[in-house]
Amino acid sequence: MDTPAAPPVQGRRGKKHRIDLSSPGSDMDLGRAIELVIGDPSIPPHLKAAMGGLMEMKEQMMSILAKNKELTTENETIRQRNFVSRTSPNQNLIPEPQCTVNNVDNDSLDHHPENGL
Repeated sequence: MDTPAAPPVQGRRGKKHRIDLSSPGSDMDLGRAIELVIGDPSIPPHLKAAMGGLMEMKEQMMSILAKNKELTTENETIRQRNFVSRTSPNQNLIPEPQCTVNNVDNDSLDHHPENGL
């Protein structure tokens, strides 16, 4: 039986390239690339819809990150105020106004035209 001998090495693979996880060059580059993909008639509609969904999720994430940054800054400001108020309790405190309730007779309101009744 003549069977061909298997090659000793079945083919060498090239070096695996490292995946770059950093963000693309700019948002404009990514936006332009997605516009090209969506505008390409050879790409199936379901892939275009998936790309559109990913872009929408990216925009939502960007707004969430902006709100998170705003809240983080606000929290830091509040923490600084709390620290100052704890270290110097007699300073930077504004006394709250005291509410007093006057007991007024309903009959006395009926007899005064300046009260508008």
